[in-house]
Amino acid sequence: MALFTACAYDDGYETMTITNDEAREIVDRYYYQCDTLDAVDLPCGLLSIGDYAFFGSSVASVTIPSEVKYIGVSAFNFCPNLTSLKVDERNLVFDSRNDCNAIIRTSDDRLVYGCRTTAIPPSVRAIDDYAFCGCEGLGQLVLPANIESVGDGAFYDCSGLTSVELSSGMQSVSSLAFSECHDLQSVIIPQSIKTIGDGAFLHCEKLSEVYVNSDVPPLCGYVAFFNTTATLYVPRGAHDVYASAPGWRDFSNIMEM
Repeated sequence: MALFTACAYDDGYETMTITNDEAREIVDRYYYQCDTLDAVDLPCGLLSIGDYAFFGSSVASVTIPSEVKYIGVSAFNFCPNLTSLKVDERNLVFDSRNDCNAIIRTSDDRLVYGCRTTAIPPSVRAIDDYAFCGCEGLGQLVLPANIESVGDGAFYDCSGLTSVELSSGMQSVSSLAFSECHDLQSVIIPQSIKTIGDGAFLHCEKLSEVYVNSDVPPLCGYVAFFNTTATLYVPRGAHDVYASAPGWRDFSNIMEM
């Protein structure tokens, strides 16, 4: 049995309990842009959560039941009040280990959804596409060394994100990874980074400091730092190579550290 209507079409909900224990599916857009929703009590027999199921809603707390095997695209993106993401400890597909306030796919240690209170566990190896998209209030983000990859748009349009220090375990920054982060002011790019994807820091208009710790300029994708006014800090002796490298030569102010 699937559930097809929800508070997105009714402004009278704050906390919603789905009382039908036979419900097996929350269909696409079930709580889409529901702005009066606080918490949801999902039935224990639920198997799947559809695309955009909670997208843009005001939900603050969600617990994923033990039987859920599928969570769709953008299911928890642009939820500004979301601070609690839990997975029932009996779930065999997803987990929220160490009370991290995130949804992690157990089989490959990939964080698929996070929120502003997420504490990325040391066992997580990757952050999925759009995992934090639309998240508010992340502040200063330091990606731990165990992170090997960050997916496309992983931190797209995260208001309140002010600084980013990338993981020394990463070799690339994916396309649109930090695009539209309008409060982002500084970025530290470790020596391990070899490529920066298309639009990775597009429309980050407050970006003022970019630190790159590699003597060799990483390959820059299309409009990776489009129209930036930031100061670029590079290793001593590397000014000229950055000043002539595609993408990096768009920085009008390049200084050696």
